[in-house]
Amino acid sequence: MLHFVKHIRNYEVIYQVSGESVFPIYNYYNVVAEMYRLVDIAFSQDMDHANDSLKNLFSLLQDISDINLLRQQVFALIIYTVSKQASPNMSDAMEYLLYMNQLTDEKAILDSMQTKLTEFFEEYHISFTHMSLSQKVIACVEENLEKSELSLKWIAENYLFMNVDYLSKRFAKETGMKFSKYLTNLRIQKAKHYMETGIYSVLEIAERVGCGQNPQYFSQIFKKNTGQSPSQYLHCVQEAASSVK
Repeated sequence: MLHFVKHIRNYEVIYQVSGESVFPIYNYYNVVAEMYRLVDIAFSQDMDHANDSLKNLFSLLQDISDINLLRQQVFALIIYTVSKQASPNMSDAMEYLLYMNQLTDEKAILDSMQTKLTEFFEEYHISFTHMSLSQKVIACVEENLEKSELSLKWIAENYLFMNVDYLSKRFAKETGMKFSKYLTNLRIQKAKHYMETGIYSVLEIAERVGCGQNPQYFSQIFKKNTGQSPSQYLHCVQEAASSVK
């Protein structure tokens, strides 16, 4: 049974036969998970793999034979990739999706989608090329904030491929603050945002801002910057939300 389950993950649709009836079971999860994994690599500063990931994404979408599933995933993909642009234009994206909704031919949908995503891909990487070093660092942080290993050294070695000491001096000169201070401020800012949504627990928020392996450190920096522990701050936010209702 385990051998069977391992292999069905490679298929988009699995057909269950019961008597004379045939029921299609769509393998959404693995198709979607792989799709977003490829997008995240394509729209990143990992240029060694970005182009290949975009090609693999197109190949994955071409393998989807059900036009409704294809249309649904293309719509989600367009919105997701627009959000990765330096200056997202959602109105332009919605206009494009209205046009896409009129297409009824699978090949036309795929061709249009490939053209649009290639356009987004080129815009993303051109804008990144023209960024200052500090802007590139900030873009890397925004993309990888949830990673516990995130540091200026990690960015220098894995994304910008340069000396970390030089990068540290350039970041401080361009932004007026040390990288460590910037990263801490961003983590606190993002944590407050997640708390205000009312969706996440303190531990989940710690994971989302890159402190999942060290929640005690998260509590320390949060209290140092806000005067309250994460639990106290979350409680105040929840009470304020209840009073509004």
